[in-house]
Amino acid sequence: PTNTPLPTITPSNTPTITVTPTNTPTPLSPPPPTTLSGRIAYSRFNSAANHFNVYIYCLETQQVCQQINSARQPDFSTGGYLVFNGHGNEHNSITRMDLNYSNARPISLHSEDAHPHWSPDGNSLIFDSTAAGPDHRSRIYRLEDATKQPSAELTALRYINALIGHHPIYLSNRRIAYQGCDTWLNSSNCGIYTVREFGDVEPVRYTTNTDDIPTDNFYDSILFTSRRDGNWEVYMVNGSGNIQRLTDAPGCDGMATTAPDGNSIAFMSDRSGQWGIYVMNPDGTNQRPLVEILDPQPQYGCDGIWLEERMSWGP
Repeated sequence: PTNTPLPTITPSNTPTITVTPTNTPTPLSPPPPTTLSGRIAYSRFNSAANHFNVYIYCLETQQVCQQINSARQPDFSTGGYLVFNGHGNEHNSITRMDLNYSNARPISLHSEDAHPHWSPDGNSLIFDSTAAGPDHRSRIYRLEDATKQPSAELTALRYINALIGHHPIYLSNRRIAYQGCDTWLNSSNCGIYTVREFGDVEPVRYTTNTDDIPTDNFYDSILFTSRRDGNWEVYMVNGSGNIQRLTDAPGCDGMATTAPDGNSIAFMSDRSGQWGIYVMNPDGTNQRPLVEILDPQPQYGCDGIWLEERMSWGP
């Protein structure tokens, strides 16, 4: 392909949603059990063991119902699987298991493979990795069938060269969003880009801030974490480039993920002085605490390693 001018979607300069911050810390107490369902997977660093573990919070019982050691960056699929990035002795690459937490098996070959995210039909998987290439840059890769392959070589998503970027996610229209720059031109224009599933057409730029980190889809829109206004908050951008700021509170908000029914969004926050999972309506209203994350680690500082993590809301 030729280097044609980069198509750009110009985001709105004025957020359409602003949530008024509260100055009074809210005690972390669960919402009524009839309002939410499913389970939320999140990761937390274990300083004693020097690796991450994934925890599953079950909304029906309002408690952590499963712990997966040596794991981080979890993602539930619609097809009945949980996938995560192995991190430690037990798991050393992207690993898939059944929703009953059995039959764990690696589906990639490299410890550098990270940030896995399922396609809408629960068959394909997108992720980033620094494993291939002498420059150790993070590139975007796609597994065609992550339900059957016990392992797979890296197959790069391509545009001119292997697509360079981080934090890829699938959208419901099967486009792939990621954090990156226009590496096929001069690499000076950075933000969130989307590209077709096979990466054969020039990516489209959705946002213009280098701090924008995609975390999950809200159908064809992108949930992302950013400190574009000086503090880490949750935002959403749609296919027209309209940006909505969904949180505006003291502390750090991020890692937003959408409920399977699309009626709620969960996110991580330390707004009360203690890290916890919060939930809100898709327009940013009705923000409320869900569960406290006990024994916080220093890696969870606002500019710390938590920005590499993900949450996932599954069935």
